[in-house]
Amino acid sequence: MDEAACEIVTVCPEETQTITPAVFLEGHLDRVISPASKLTMEREMQRITRTSVKHGPTRVHFFVNAVLSNEVIYLGKCRIRVGRKQRLSVSQNSFPWIQRAGLMSSVIAQDYFGHYLQDDMSRALLMEQFGVLGQAWEPPYHHAKSYEDIFSLHPVNCRKARFGILAISGDIGQNSHKLGRYTNLRVRMARSVTIKKAGSEIVYIVRGPTGNSRTLANEDQVVDHFIKRGAGVVNPKKMQVKEIIHALWNASVVVSVEGSQVNHALYPMATDGSILILQPPRQFNNVHKDSCDCIGRGFGFYVCEDRGEEFYLDDFDALDRLIDMLIERKR
Repeated sequence: MDEAACEIVTVCPEETQTITPAVFLEGHLDRVISPASKLTMEREMQRITRTSVKHGPTRVHFFVNAVLSNEVIYLGKCRIRVGRKQRLSVSQNSFPWIQRAGLMSSVIAQDYFGHYLQDDMSRALLMEQFGVLGQAWEPPYHHAKSYEDIFSLHPVNCRKARFGILAISGDIGQNSHKLGRYTNLRVRMARSVTIKKAGSEIVYIVRGPTGNSRTLANEDQVVDHFIKRGAGVVNPKKMQVKEIIHALWNASVVVSVEGSQVNHALYPMATDGSILILQPPRQFNNVHKDSCDCIGRGFGFYVCEDRGEEFYLDDFDALDRLIDMLIERKR
């Protein structure tokens, strides 16, 4: 990709950040059977135990006379995928012409709502300064348009377009520039949604039967437990975005099964709060720790009991101890 670019700008150089290890109970790592697909236990152990992390640079590539067709950018002989389709449309001359644009879309965000909300929303703040804010595909998520409106983002559908200059960025590093954009999005959120008071100190986000199969067999019992504790409960399938934001605003601890729904908490919860993940023992994944480290939040996990294709939260007293440990961290 570098050789096809007419210019490459480093927006943020490589950085090293001091971080804190994950919080978890003794013996819980012994419950882990396997990591999530495409992950390794070595990588996950590094994530949860390290005390410093090196963030890659944020770079923006600029391309002249690019063509975007069916989620692929064509640059002469170079091809860059920004979605799952891979077919070139034959009638390129009929494509609309856009002189300058910055593309917010990524391949992974087309499959996972969490990456759309975290990666593409924050990338949009980077790319909107380079011209028309472009989107390579229509977001397939129920809450997507509401979040775009709340963040005052107005992307243009560029599924088939020709560009004088097109800017793109992988934007992988959870560096200080990414932190600044997370902060900006939180400010935009507060400006768009009138917050009269903070939500509950502890909030549980319902996973339910969404996305990849991660079935917490006794999730109804888990919800009842949090209600009895006086915690808030967010069910994204049954709530509008503004309701979700109100419920999560300035929460100290947000608890949920590992999954994309956790990212509803990324912007509204307290910046010094903590995320607590209920881990499926056969899909151990600590990807949310990366954004927690960037923002300065705590991160903990509870590995549930294996029940084959399902898993089970087996010790509510232990869960409460872990929550209290994370609340104490904030104090």
